[in-house]
Amino acid sequence: MKNHTTFWRLFCHISSVLCLVSSTVGRIYDNDLAVYYGSKEPSLSLLEEKAFGFGGTSNEAGLVDFAVSCPLPEPAAPPAMWLLFCTTNEAREFSKISSNHLNFECHRLEKHNLFTSDDTYCLHVKANYNSSTPGEHSLYYRLQQSQFYTFFVLQCPVKQPNKTFGVKHKDMCKWWLSLLNPKHSHLSSDESSMPDIYRAIMALWAFLVVLWLGNCFLYCEFSNPLHKLLFIAPSFKILLVILIFLWWQEIETKGQESHAIMILREIVQSIEDALLFLSMMIASEGWCVLRPDIRRFRWIFVFVVFLIFTGSVLCVVWVHSYFLAFAVCSVVFIMYRSLKWCSYNIEHLRRQLLEAQSFVNRMELKYLGQITVQDQLKQKLGMYVKLRLVCTTYAMLYAVIVTLATFLSEYTWIKALTFEIPELAVYFAIGFIFRLHNFSQYENIRVTAPKESSVVFILPQGENTPGMRRRVMLGHPLNVTTETFEITAEDLKPTTRSFL
Repeated sequence: MKNHTTFWRLFCHISSVLCLVSSTVGRIYDNDLAVYYGSKEPSLSLLEEKAFGFGGTSNEAGLVDFAVSCPLPEPAAPPAMWLLFCTTNEAREFSKISSNHLNFECHRLEKHNLFTSDDTYCLHVKANYNSSTPGEHSLYYRLQQSQFYTFFVLQCPVKQPNKTFGVKHKDMCKWWLSLLNPKHSHLSSDESSMPDIYRAIMALWAFLVVLWLGNCFLYCEFSNPLHKLLFIAPSFKILLVILIFLWWQEIETKGQESHAIMILREIVQSIEDALLFLSMMIASEGWCVLRPDIRRFRWIFVFVVFLIFTGSVLCVVWVHSYFLAFAVCSVVFIMYRSLKWCSYNIEHLRRQLLEAQSFVNRMELKYLGQITVQDQLKQKLGMYVKLRLVCTTYAMLYAVIVTLATFLSEYTWIKALTFEIPELAVYFAIGFIFRLHNFSQYENIRVTAPKESSVVFILPQGENTPGMRRRVMLGHPLNVTTETFEITAEDLKPTTRSFL
């Protein structure tokens, strides 16, 4: 365990960061834009940091609708506005160019007065200014190539008829940008399959719920509190998957994310993440498998950790990223306790297994059926070995996925699958390990123990030799009988009955 301390801290830090990031993927953007009237210098403004992917047939890749509305009256002639379509590499380079280079671009664009991508960093499209509707700049452009673009607005100074720039004045205007892919979808090309992906995920979850409820119905008499508790986290996960599906569908059809769904999604996701980790910790503790109850102090501890983790996650999203430290510490401690308790229970069961085997051999016990006390202990031992393997594998896989996710910014559907599939597998594995069985076969284990018949002779002392004992030669018993009785793991000082 000590050798993996650094790994666990790194994993928990990365996973917490990823779980706490709030996505903003609305596809109809609007915000304020500072417009400079009468300025001699060009101005460059980034509209949206996230790149949008256009994709479709060779004849049509997507539509861009852009508009800027300024208050009236305008103090001077407005600047010429160009909408820049920059690829990822171009956007990185264009944001670093000097003011002189921007002036050069403006002079060249003014000379040609059309969009071009030759000898420039980005594709340029000029916004139309109609003098009949002062204060309004707009453009409607149909893309022909599939590409990921980041959008900038380049404001080039415009001279007055007397070749002056007029009085410099800054005014705040409103801009509006609508991005549309073929089939009237506002989703980026890397997100177009997200609704279908979450439809498939909802179908898988529905199948798992049917399996779980069927198992509960068949073996309801063997259900226990741990079995019921393990269904709480998947319930929140199912609700979260439904909310994510509705969220993507809202963006696809309307182009804007629903703030109500987004807020509810963040709350449910933070609760689901906390419940998943706490479920693994409670299952690792041995409740209802090795002991009938958990001490009150541990229940209070679990509740406090749940509140800290959930609250810190929400505070990172809505308050400040400083609260990330609390979430990281909570996850680190939860994973540490889970693996420690798992390892302790495994060693405890192995000791009990050796003691049970030694007791059976010493007492010369023979089982009357196929199920033995050792089988009962081996079943419990196998459960915790599998649980520890699931926790370790999920942790390592999750750390790798989070690392790779930084390179998948333009592959949203791949990134979504790399997180949803492992989490689905973890829920399935935990449910499979702690599924209900017909445990009645472990209730009454019948054994036989040898019982010898013996005779005790009490001889009087001799009259002639007082104080002397007489020697009596005793032979072997004439017959040996056996006694049948029931034995369970409790008789050999193992754990209490629960799942087995």
